Amino acid sequence: MRITHRGSLMFLTALVLLLSGPQVGAQQVPAASLNPPRERFVPADELETVFAKDGRGVMLQRQEFQRLLELAKAAETTGPQGLVVEQAELSVTPLVQQATVRLKLQVQQFGRGWHVLRIPAGNLSVERAEIGGQAALIARDPADVSALLLAHETAGSFTVELTLSTPLAQSGSDLAAAFQLPGSAATALTVVCPAGRQLLVNERSLERPTAIDQPAEYRVPAGNAAEVRLRWMTQQRETEVQRLIFVTTAAQLEYRPQSLHWSGESLLSVYGGTISRLTARVPAGFEVVSVESAGLESWTLEDDSERAGGTRVVLTWRQPVQGDRIIGLNGVVVFSAAAGTETAGAGATSLEAVPTVEFSDVSTHSGRLVIRHEDGLRLAAETAGGIRAISSEDSGITNEGIAFEFWQQQYALNIGVRPRDREVLANTTVDLSFADEQATLKSTFLIEVLNLPLFEIPLQLPADWQLSAVRAGDAELRWTPGTQPGAIVVQPPQPIQPGSLQTITVELNRTLADPEVEQRVSLPSVSAPGIVLIGGTWHLRASDDLVISPLQLSGLTAISGTGNDQVFRSEGSAVTGELAIQRKAPQLAARSTLRTWADARQQTLDGELSVDVLTGTIRGLELQVSESLGESLRFEVASVGLVPGLATQRLTGPGRLVE
Repeated sequence: MRITHRGSLMFLTALVLLLSGPQVGAQQVPAASLNPPRERFVPADELETVFAKDGRGVMLQRQEFQRLLELAKAAETTGPQGLVVEQAELSVTPLVQQATVRLKLQVQQFGRGWHVLRIPAGNLSVERAEIGGQAALIARDPADVSALLLAHETAGSFTVELTLSTPLAQSGSDLAAAFQLPGSAATALTVVCPAGRQLLVNERSLERPTAIDQPAEYRVPAGNAAEVRLRWMTQQRETEVQRLIFVTTAAQLEYRPQSLHWSGESLLSVYGGTISRLTARVPAGFEVVSVESAGLESWTLEDDSERAGGTRVVLTWRQPVQGDRIIGLNGVVVFSAAAGTETAGAGATSLEAVPTVEFSDVSTHSGRLVIRHEDGLRLAAETAGGIRAISSEDSGITNEGIAFEFWQQQYALNIGVRPRDREVLANTTVDLSFADEQATLKSTFLIEVLNLPLFEIPLQLPADWQLSAVRAGDAELRWTPGTQPGAIVVQPPQPIQPGSLQTITVELNRTLADPEVEQRVSLPSVSAPGIVLIGGTWHLRASDDLVISPLQLSGLTAISGTGNDQVFRSEGSAVTGELAIQRKAPQLAARSTLRTWADARQQTLDGELSVDVLTGTIRGLELQVSESLGESLRFEVASVGLVPGLATQRLTGPGRLVE
């Protein structure tokens, strides 16, 4: 019988002690300190009442109870705790300069609450970590950077999916990689092998599952091995065990006047053997300040016989190094007096080479450089082979710096700084409308200033357009004519400070010829010399009695609307084009009422004519009457009003007669 509740154990213990109290007490304390035993008699027919007080108890002999109690205590101390990896699956795919490693862990959590699982990941970089499609809580172990720490709270079974990468070492045409394994007893390894290559796992050749001219997948049971070494060879051959050394550097460089300060940490990963000595090489002018590493016995500086003025830094450890080890190196480079200044007459910035720290006899050396500089300076950089610039989002740095990634030890990077110039950016919103013979242009600039304040805004107006107003919100702004025809200089209400925004609206109008005949109008645009236009929108409108057709538009992309109401997007480039404008042909409807009477002397005719303009616009109405009416005619415009039932109408004013 198995006891599954702690309360039952407590009840049984009390019951056994009650039944054998004097004997147990005699074993624990001297007999002289005990009170005289007291006897209580319970009728046998009332024992069920005593036992019914705790229905979870059972009757056991003392020996059986003691045996079960010891088993329960042993299970409590030796049972599984926290997080346990039940199964691990790895898939390795070689690329050009690195291999992608996808790791899937089947994990069991036995208790509720936060628990941490340690995952060995030497020479592996984390690209993505997910649990059930959601980001996992994972980080590097501060005490051992070669390991990952996974935190999880909910009890039960779950799957961790990790996307990792590891650098590839090249030896001739062969590719090699080495990294740590999760250490689970049930670890399965799948390795993709391109066509024309043979795979070696831990320097052991495996039988290829497909023909040599076809891609293959090797499935290898890794067990609880601590690490694995992979080699993709162009031909099958026997090889001896080779030591692989990988170096990954993360360096912070601070650009100061006439100097560059280097502070870097390099992760040294040794597989397939051990090393006790490592040599780093720095160029001429690089003064090594300090070198630090765990277990380092000494570091010395020697002249580099292969590089004029260069220095060799020789590191020696007390014990052979295997696995991962961090090397910290700090130094400074002093530039010439002309560094960082603009070349006279050229307007260009003098650039200086960023030093390279090279490690001898390593398989690969890659990493990241972050170069920072003082506020108010702009960093200019030129890259060549082996290095590229990356965005601030990828590197996680502020605006006062720039980041680079390198994959070759002998990269080429030149940098220099110069004072920041004022930068003015603007987004435009243009509203161009036509009504009969009148055209209206409203251009709104949302201006942002960087680095230095802006005190005036130069604008260039389109030809043949008259300026009607310049506003900031509802306030009129002062402006003065510029030196060129159509140029004006606008005074903002107050200087626009760096980082702030200012809205300026320019309104213009123009009178067109009668659109009874098609009119061609160049697309007007208000430009801002010295201001970088980053984009905007154009709204083109016309009244219902006009037909407007864009011709040869450049710099605009239609995004919505048709006909007389269209919206375009501008990407910041110059906007040009032509518009064709013509009045629609009018459609008229007429009705008349005639009254006539006659006497012996004359005939009289009284008529009323109503004309409805259904579409288009008319400027005059011609009436023809019979010659028999003679010349004694009188006309009168009774009224001008809206046509009942038409949705959109526009009155032009009272009419007049021309005889």
